[in-house]
Amino acid sequence: MVPGFHGADLIVISIPLLLGVFWLWMIVDCINNRQLDQNQKLLWLLVVIFTYALGAGLYFFFGRSGTGNSSGRI
Repeated sequence: MVPGFHGADLIVISIPLLLGVFWLWMIVDCINNRQLDQNQKLLWLLVVIFTYALGAGLYFFFGRSGTGNSSGRI
C-alpha cells in the first residue's frame, strides 16, 4: 500500500471519476440517440450538461429508450 493513501481515499477519488465517466457517456448517448428529434436532443443535452449527475440519471432512466414517457421529455 502507498504510504498516506488509504482505502477511503480511493473511494473519494473513484466516485467523482465514475460520475464523470457516466456523465460523458450520457452526453454521447444523447447526441447519438436516433429515437429523439432535434428539439428533444437539445432539451436533454441542456438538462444533462447543467445538472451533471442528476440530469445524467434522469436521461438514463427516462430519455434513452423513449419508453419512460411518450414524448421523451421530462
